[in-house]
Amino acid sequence: ELKHCTMVHRYEQVRVYTPQEFERRWAVAREVSAKAGCSALLVCGPSAEGFDQYLADVRGLSAVILPVCGGAVGISRGRFDRGDGNPEIRELTHPDIRIMRDYPGDALAELLGPAGSRIAVAYPGAMSAILRDVLDELLPGTELVDVTLQLTVARAAKSEEDLRCIDLANRVHEQAMLAMPQVIRIGRTFRDVSNDIADLLCSLGSGNALIHAFLICVGQMDEPADMRAFFPAPGRVFEPGDRMQVLMETNGPGGHVTAIGRFFCLGQPTAGWQ
Repeated sequence: ELKHCTMVHRYEQVRVYTPQEFERRWAVAREVSAKAGCSALLVCGPSAEGFDQYLADVRGLSAVILPVCGGAVGISRGRFDRGDGNPEIRELTHPDIRIMRDYPGDALAELLGPAGSRIAVAYPGAMSAILRDVLDELLPGTELVDVTLQLTVARAAKSEEDLRCIDLANRVHEQAMLAMPQVIRIGRTFRDVSNDIADLLCSLGSGNALIHAFLICVGQMDEPADMRAFFPAPGRVFEPGDRMQVLMETNGPGGHVTAIGRFFCLGQPTAGWQ
């Protein structure tokens, strides 16, 4: 299914959720807010735990607001605008998702509730000084209720669409790992192999946020692991007897991050090692 995919197909794989899936997620998040006695939900620094893509279908946001009704509102730049927040036009999975560059002064009370409200906040420690000042100015007396743990636990229950995407993410890693004997060869450099691994993962459907593909050298196969050899110079040429670990920790279609690691040796071990 992932083989022979083009660049266009890769981004189609990244956005694999239906509008109904986002409505289910919003319902889960609103239930968390309601149990905390709050109306709206504010997620600060959502990229750290992927809540921006989870709620607003976009990675790299400064904050996500889930108002009492309607779709999620993503804040991309995180500054303050006295007007409408500089709306951005993007093609997103759900038509009710809105992305704004800045916090909208005119609509902030509409999104978060009037002054004196209780607002559910996830990751309050990641709240920017700008947002803190905006809340104090426009919504004085607002009480912030930390729901980080409750929201994280609620998200742990996966839907059928989530499980399908996790399976696709695992398959990306498995297919990439099957290609490693052809990628890691004597005479190639550390840089060559590392670049090929990243390119291969992208072509199979990973990317969009996170690609951590580590090539860790652990010395010669007949010797104890040498910490000094773990990350050699980029131009180091692989030789017979080298052993290494390939560790892939990337997000697959849908944004779910999975990991796989395997050891590889170049050439045959000595008779004593056998």
